[in-house]
Amino acid sequence: MTRNKHDGTKMKIVLAILSGVAILLPPDANSQYIYVDLSYKVVLNPSDGTRPFGTFTRVTDAEIDSAIAGMNQFLETYFRGCRVRRVDAITNVGGQNDFTGPSKWYSTDFTTSGNVLDDMETEAKANPVTFAWNASAINIYITAQAGNFSGGVCSLPSDDREIICVSGNAASDTVVNIHEIGHYFALCHTQGCDCNECGSDGDLGQCDAPEDDSVPDTLEDLACWDQNQIALHNFQTGYANLSASQQGQVDDVFFNLMSYHPTERDLLTEGQLDRWTIAANFNRHAVRSGRTVTVTPNASVADGIAAANPAGGDIVLIKPGNYNETLTITKSVTLRATRLGGVTIGAP
Repeated sequence: MTRNKHDGTKMKIVLAILSGVAILLPPDANSQYIYVDLSYKVVLNPSDGTRPFGTFTRVTDAEIDSAIAGMNQFLETYFRGCRVRRVDAITNVGGQNDFTGPSKWYSTDFTTSGNVLDDMETEAKANPVTFAWNASAINIYITAQAGNFSGGVCSLPSDDREIICVSGNAASDTVVNIHEIGHYFALCHTQGCDCNECGSDGDLGQCDAPEDDSVPDTLEDLACWDQNQIALHNFQTGYANLSASQQGQVDDVFFNLMSYHPTERDLLTEGQLDRWTIAANFNRHAVRSGRTVTVTPNASVADGIAAANPAGGDIVLIKPGNYNETLTITKSVTLRATRLGGVTIGAP
């Protein structure tokens, strides 16, 4: 299997003044982060009150925390200042002989129908104490593996669903956890928003042709395609004949966090990160600590800074380019650039 992982220009940002020109450079460890708040609950077995099985034993708090640490290691590679954090204790919900509350969802195959997850969320919101529902965090419930449910399930914000369920065997799996959080922030599968596996049964999320994932910089994809098939479909030639840039585009979907390819999945595109940011700024705003203000070359960095919260906590994300303007910064704000290229601010 060919791996051509391209990291781009990895840049965190501070402001340095050199000869009157502000240049964005790597910062120290005190840069501002925007945190996504997580609240984990473990659904107990109604038969004996035990937790579901994890990787080797029953799910432990340490397994969940290891997934959180892994997610932050992943997010750090994108230098946009996003991190996740657990904001409350990992809580057991339900218990022995609980057949009407949380434990009735202990061994549920959430892949059978979207309505199953809707029903659990409705019940959790109606009984927030019993379900330990946290209205200002992403609620993630760890349940038992059941049927085809061996991973996680969420949905897009357009479905107005806020709950995430992860099977016990995936509690420590960084990719599963952040994949579902990606859905929470409006990311579709690379093969299409309504597609899972390859096949012809649309009712089960099977697709025999690529569909739109609403991201402009991802190639058309199917879960059953390899790199060569992705290349042939999008460039009409094999992977080995592509330029390095084109191979990078293929790799961006083949190794994508939001794909279903049975391989290492540890990439997101800048377009996917932008889509995540938009969702976090608007209809998913309740679970994050600050806002990302994006500035493009046809706009003003000063205006971006002015739009940031005067009390601090926001990040001004500056897209590549030269910004011929003079800045006077009088409040706490973090400036960052993307991995797509450098930024200069001031007279050329």
